[in-house]
Amino acid sequence: MSASSKVDCEKEADRIDLASLLTDNKRRVDPDAWMAICPGLSIDLSTPSASGSISRKKSHVCSKKSQTKHKRRREKLIRNGYALVNDSFDVRMVREGIEALHKQHLPATFILLFDESWHLACQSKEVLENASHEKNAFNYDLLAWYIPPGSPGFSPHRDRQPDDAPSTFHSDDQQAKFVTNWIALSDATPENSCLYVIPKPFDPGYTNGDIEKVEDDNESSDAVGGNQITNPLHRALSTKESFQHIRCLPRKAGQSVLFTHRIIHWGSQGDPDSGHEDDDDDGGPSRTSTTASSPRIAISFVASDPDYEAPLLVNHSKYFSSTSTTNDDSDTTVRFPPLHIRLLLVCAQLLIYYQRFDIDKSVIKACYNFCKQHEEELEETYRRKVYVEFVNAMKEQKAQGALENPDRKDKKIFSTNPATAAPTTAKSTSNLHVEIKGTLGDGIIQGDDDDDDDDDEDAMLEEMLNAEEGGYGEFEDDYDEMEGGVELENDDEEDSDDEKEGNFDLFGGGREIDDVASPLKKKAKTSNTL
Repeated sequence: MSASSKVDCEKEADRIDLASLLTDNKRRVDPDAWMAICPGLSIDLSTPSASGSISRKKSHVCSKKSQTKHKRRREKLIRNGYALVNDSFDVRMVREGIEALHKQHLPATFILLFDESWHLACQSKEVLENASHEKNAFNYDLLAWYIPPGSPGFSPHRDRQPDDAPSTFHSDDQQAKFVTNWIALSDATPENSCLYVIPKPFDPGYTNGDIEKVEDDNESSDAVGGNQITNPLHRALSTKESFQHIRCLPRKAGQSVLFTHRIIHWGSQGDPDSGHEDDDDDGGPSRTSTTASSPRIAISFVASDPDYEAPLLVNHSKYFSSTSTTNDDSDTTVRFPPLHIRLLLVCAQLLIYYQRFDIDKSVIKACYNFCKQHEEELEETYRRKVYVEFVNAMKEQKAQGALENPDRKDKKIFSTNPATAAPTTAKSTSNLHVEIKGTLGDGIIQGDDDDDDDDDEDAMLEEMLNAEEGGYGEFEDDYDEMEGGVELENDDEEDSDDEKEGNFDLFGGGREIDDVASPLKKKAKTSNTL
């Protein structure tokens, strides 16, 4: 064995077995097991509520300077759909924790297990709630990313694409009911995939939506009930001059961006050559960039109006609550969610965004089982979406397995569309059970994996039947499809893995908008109230 092969084997041996960790009832909620992965971070379970906490001085008066700053951010969000936050968070420990997770091939979102991320969440919560409508509240839609140098960003999209876009803004002042705080944990530059946006004034569909009445059909629109669904990018970038409206938003580590659910935004393709010494075209001296070759590491938090999108946790009011530690109420303790709730959020988010994370079938199933064990803690609409995405993830795993092993005859999974089906009855549910079981039994797999396959299919069957009985739609790829809206699909259904990775929404619950050059197919969805 060569020296390099030996090193590779040693690295593989040191790699954390995530599925094993997540299925171990004791280790998965043992702070020491996780802190061994990120030795510099903490998980404090010493408080009576078994949750991490921080003490901070209570500010009774917001300074005039702070009030002016918050007002300016609100105005920019209303006017442009985004606002830059130049105040710098202390992000070093969170960044180093994500780097440690990356070395173990673990998704960056596991950083949410550690107190340092919740310290940052607490600060972000204040920024979000001060810069948005008074009804907006921290909603626990949390994600973190590690984008290696030269890797693709994500394609243009809106985070939410509702049927009635105007209703997703507060009628009194037009503030958005959903605002994200995207925090750069490392320098975010055009070379390593910073954010790009199309400001509200130059986006015709921002406020009123992307469905409009158009008399003539064209490749950019399609009929839906007498209306036309128009490609948002085609409308916003309809002329050569309109491309000048695109804004690049580089951020230094610790700085952030506030943006609404309706702004079109994306991340650039990283430059794999950045950071290397290359001769200038004119033969001049070489130059080197120190930050361009670094990964892009980021984390995001969200505040939303509960009437539009409720917090993801049922008992959200228990967390971030303040307890006075002095008689004069000048010092307070802010409590964080306990470890098992943090892990529940991580597992649920991994399932929601399974296409973005490099996780295998065993991890998908482990995340699902943990979510099932604590499902009463998840808000109903979100919980349903988690289970729908579990089915989608398992189906994709089966499809991938069939490609890698064409000689293996896989079982078929039957998918229903309750949105267009007749109302569910006991008889129809029974028939559905038989139909699914029949297709699952087509080509039974022989071998050691039989029991695991049967368990997987039982879990998938359960969630498919629940979706049928609950009437919450077909198995879709993003959050909004469950609540109605319009699906925008790429004509090319044979996208490579790299293309799918590049097109996937990083921010959470978003809807992608494909390249301007690719005509889109449009498909109307029946609204389902959950």
